[in-house]
Amino acid sequence: MKGPSTRDRYGLGALGVYLALSILFFGRGLVGHFTTVWVGQHQGDPSAFMWFFTWLPHALGQWHNPTFSGAIWAPSGMSLIWTTWMPLGGLVAWPITRTLGPVATYNALTLPMIPLAAWSAFLLCRYVTDSWWSSLAGGYLFGFCGYMTFYLWVGDPILLAVFPVPLAILAALRALRGEISARRFTVYATALLVMVFGISPETFACMTMFGAMALVLAIALYQKETRRRLRALVGPILASYALAAAILSPYLYCIFSTGAPKSAIWQTFLSSADLLFFLLPSHVSEIARIAAVRHLLDGLPTTIFVGYTYLGPILLAIVVAFAWNHWREPLGALLLASMAIIALAAMGPELIVGGRQVVPMPGALLTALPLIRAAVPVRFMMYLALDASLIAALWLNTSGASRYTKCAIVALAIVFAMPSLSTAQWNSPDDTPAFFLGGMYRRYLQPGENVLVVPYGWLGNCMTWQAHTDMYFRMAEAWAGMPPQEFQHWPAMIALYNGNYLPEPELQLKAFMAAHRVSAVLVDERARSSHDAKQRQDYATVLAALGPAPVKAGGMLIYRLKPVDLAAWRDLKPLDLERRADEVRLAALIDAADRYLQSGADSTRLSSQRLEQAGLIRSDWVGGPDIRISNGLWVKGHADGTIELGTFGSRAALVEVAARYRLDALSVRTIAIPGSAGRQEGLELLMITFDRTGLARAAALARDASNPDAAPQAAALAASPAGH
Repeated sequence: MKGPSTRDRYGLGALGVYLALSILFFGRGLVGHFTTVWVGQHQGDPSAFMWFFTWLPHALGQWHNPTFSGAIWAPSGMSLIWTTWMPLGGLVAWPITRTLGPVATYNALTLPMIPLAAWSAFLLCRYVTDSWWSSLAGGYLFGFCGYMTFYLWVGDPILLAVFPVPLAILAALRALRGEISARRFTVYATALLVMVFGISPETFACMTMFGAMALVLAIALYQKETRRRLRALVGPILASYALAAAILSPYLYCIFSTGAPKSAIWQTFLSSADLLFFLLPSHVSEIARIAAVRHLLDGLPTTIFVGYTYLGPILLAIVVAFAWNHWREPLGALLLASMAIIALAAMGPELIVGGRQVVPMPGALLTALPLIRAAVPVRFMMYLALDASLIAALWLNTSGASRYTKCAIVALAIVFAMPSLSTAQWNSPDDTPAFFLGGMYRRYLQPGENVLVVPYGWLGNCMTWQAHTDMYFRMAEAWAGMPPQEFQHWPAMIALYNGNYLPEPELQLKAFMAAHRVSAVLVDERARSSHDAKQRQDYATVLAALGPAPVKAGGMLIYRLKPVDLAAWRDLKPLDLERRADEVRLAALIDAADRYLQSGADSTRLSSQRLEQAGLIRSDWVGGPDIRISNGLWVKGHADGTIELGTFGSRAALVEVAARYRLDALSVRTIAIPGSAGRQEGLELLMITFDRTGLARAAALARDASNPDAAPQAAALAASPAGH
């Protein structure tokens, strides 16, 4: 560590370079279209953040509690405490939101995040190396790494806003060297902690965990005098946390008085770093546009996180070269040990190689830590990228290689990690229909009216559309994290949310609308011919349930329903509706399996995929009562000729479903799904084992059950018009 430099003291020159590169890579399409085109993917997370940034000024302007919104998942509403609502961003962008609208606000907060991250890493690298050029490379390798560019494409500014982390390390190093007093360090650290918590409690928790790890490692690795100064930092650090807690106390009260989610959104298998992905680029990198690389990526097991963990072979080679020469030095040992620990944590509770779970990993221990247990392991890669970038800056500054060799290596590292140069990859036009712009919606909707918007939830941009109206209406949907548990018991909601096929759509959808006091349905006309099959399915579900739309305006089909129109469905219970959906789904599966075997096919090769390929069963059945269940089917053939068929559902609903086939089955059993809630509401997998004769008898029953007109209905269902 060489100490501070007076050249470009605040790194403004470096920040200018990073800003120019960010605009070149990601912002070219925004020039002249800042309010109508956004940076990131077309739908999903960008839409949610536009809503979050609009909600905070709206709520405060109306003197409402900003931590709870009745505008989404109406009529019950939803607490935003455990969502990614990024309150500090909403406050900072308030003036932009009120003057330029949600798209401009999102762009103004998202586009600068990569340059700010690179700039803060530059300041840290420059302090450690005292080299402007080495630090410029180090800052770039962090700010434009695979983690950052992929999250920019996904559209998650909350995960891009990591610039306070290098600044916190820089403040600690300056305090360690005595360049700032303990009091000033406490003030700096408190401000950074409050900032990070206002951005994301998850980032706050991860920064705390890895900061504590680095401090313990440093105390163990450094000599007596440095060790003494490190221990002296503990007091100011604890004081800064205490002050931050005092400042954040109202927010902390809201957090701890609101029950935490009972289950994580992402399954551990999907949210852990695959070992192969450290070397494989993302789909949004320039190198992935090469046909051979694209073919390789397309052949990988399905995962949404390929590219998040990408550091590139050149940067990894630099780390190896640095380790070869500096692993005995305290700073080298600290950085390398930190990299190893962070990589292990990012891999989660199990080692995954090429999509296959291999062996348990130490990351399982993190599930016992508060806040950290809800963190997504692969997001720890940000700290690994920061560590590797600092190592790269140190290697460039200390290596005996020639200047030309270093320049060539840095150029290769940049090329291997370069984001896609395609504007279409990074910029998405605002697709808001004219209905939601210019006040047209006021002619058809009453203020605060509860509405169903299709495409539903995350399958479209309903959050952006509502934000454009400044929360004029409410929605019985959202994309703001996991839906409230109460909504997940309704098959209609699960089907619309996942774009799945919904049997008996009139019965299911009207019961859901009646229970949630939905008085209008708005359907985007473009969904009928959308390239997204899930949007097309949502469109088909609504038209099958409600018929042709009586009104069209501003690109939307408009259905108006009075309470009397839904009176016959008002008393239907979600458990009865789920049981009916489970019955129809399982009956279709049993019938399909029987027809498959009647064709002379080998029972040992029986699977849901083969039934789909044979055209015997749909691939997009509604699952539930959990949005993470895909088609809710279980199929397995055994060598002894027995067949295992099953479906997912809540415990209470599956009891009667199982009873229908118990006499024809060899065995009936259920498996509880870990993390499911409630004695009767807990999610289970019903598995029924048949021999060939029993399956044939069950199939005869199933053909009646799969026909809604012939199926025996619960009393509530039989009383409804859809039951006749």
